[in-house]
Amino acid sequence: MRSYTVQELQKKYLNSWAIASVGGGASEAFLSMLTQWKPNLVLVGLPLNMDDTESELSARARKFARRLEGRFNVQVEMVDERLTSQEAKSIIRGNSKRGSSTEDLTKIDHIAAALILQSWLDDSSIGRSI
Repeated sequence: MRSYTVQELQKKYLNSWAIASVGGGASEAFLSMLTQWKPNLVLVGLPLNMDDTESELSARARKFARRLEGRFNVQVEMVDERLTSQEAKSIIRGNSKRGSSTEDLTKIDHIAAALILQSWLDDSSIGRSI
């Protein structure tokens, strides 16, 4: 089986991924992708408070993960997503032209998703079977 670098995965998949919003539910494109790709694993961001406590959004993310597991019979892992949106905004600001103040929310979501994936890949305590 071929190994992929994070950059290859990002280039190949992240640009076409539908970012599922827990607040609004999963998009049809995302659900269609799960049906078509039949992944072994789905990562769901877990929005924790800075003191490690869970919020209302954490409960909604866990509910979303349980629904994915049930509907698609797929393993779902929760990944701490604290500060990923802030870091994504910093990355965009650092790469934007001087004087530009617009922040594309889709770009923020995609970069945050890449950061969540990177943190999962970097976590040496997780055994990989995929």
